[in-house]
Amino acid sequence: MKGTLATLLSIALLFWSCHGKETNQKYHFKGKIGDENVKFSEYYFLGKKTNHLIKNIWLKDSYSRHVNYMDDDDLKVDFVMGFECGRGKDTTFAYRSGEVDDRVMQEAQRQFDSYLEKIHETKTAEALENLGDEIR
Repeated sequence: MKGTLATLLSIALLFWSCHGKETNQKYHFKGKIGDENVKFSEYYFLGKKTNHLIKNIWLKDSYSRHVNYMDDDDLKVDFVMGFECGRGKDTTFAYRSGEVDDRVMQEAQRQFDSYLEKIHETKTAEALENLGDEIR
């Protein structure tokens, strides 16, 4: 009985430590932007929050490109990874801030910021459309 209670308490504490306030809700998104599938979400692991933006594109000829941008809750990219398949080219990559030339992370940050802007624009346009013509 004591072992079961201790296990349940441990699970409850772990669950509690994995949740917190979502601070970037305006960017929460899962949908299409142009030809790309884009998702932005926040994850908690052991009390530490990470933002995660994923973009995927599937084109003709079984070609696909997937890029994942991750940051430690400050919207500054700390890690980017991805892969590309098709057209005779199968590659993977992973870059961490401080381990590659600053220009690589600056480009990743530029792309990340561009997607955040596209997400904001898309969500705003959808919200205005949902409200209808009465407000225009």
